[in-house]
Amino acid sequence: MSKHSFDTVYFCYNFIEKYFLRDYQVALKLIRLHLNLKKNQNVVDVGGGTGFIANSIINKVDSVTVVDLSKQMLMRSKSPIITTIQGNGSSIPFKDGVFDIALLINVLHHMKKTEQDNVLKETFRVLKNQGEAFIMDLFFPKGFFNSIFKKFEEIAVGKTYHLPHNEVMAKLKNIGFHDISLAFPDERHWRYLVIAKKTNKNNNVKKLHPSNKTGKK
Repeated sequence: MSKHSFDTVYFCYNFIEKYFLRDYQVALKLIRLHLNLKKNQNVVDVGGGTGFIANSIINKVDSVTVVDLSKQMLMRSKSPIITTIQGNGSSIPFKDGVFDIALLINVLHHMKKTEQDNVLKETFRVLKNQGEAFIMDLFFPKGFFNSIFKKFEEIAVGKTYHLPHNEVMAKLKNIGFHDISLAFPDERHWRYLVIAKKTNKNNNVKKLHPSNKTGKK
């Protein structure tokens, strides 16, 4: 992932995400369904870009910090009470155990696999005990139209490295996350949500029903 690639699309990024891909609507719906946001919580939005999601939840929590490589994207954040930091998610400039929730929304597939590992390890480090990682991402099955979309994405913002949900869950488990949950926000199953908790429990993987109600696998 290159900050320069996102610096070139910053002016139209919100429009594309909101009206074309509709990622923002899906992400906010999933946050409402699966995260119990509280006024005393501190949230870090890794790769949060323009701060659209941060601006949408800031009134529900104590603080939101957006970490992103692109200065131009961060400059579009409109709330003075949101902290924006230009930086890499693989080296989050905070001490251990600071945040209650970490958001990674459509971030991992813009990173090489070694960087994906580093970002997830950093996410684990900066989360408090009982803190949650909220990861929404994409994995397209092979097909003509999906190949066209991936090519368009690579032209716009650089090469992508999409991971299937089972690989993301395995990475989280190896890092030390527990209570790992999986949900699909629509029937096509190319967009997925993984939530993992930083606890001292034994590793446990469960699956959320497609209806978005919690259920054991």
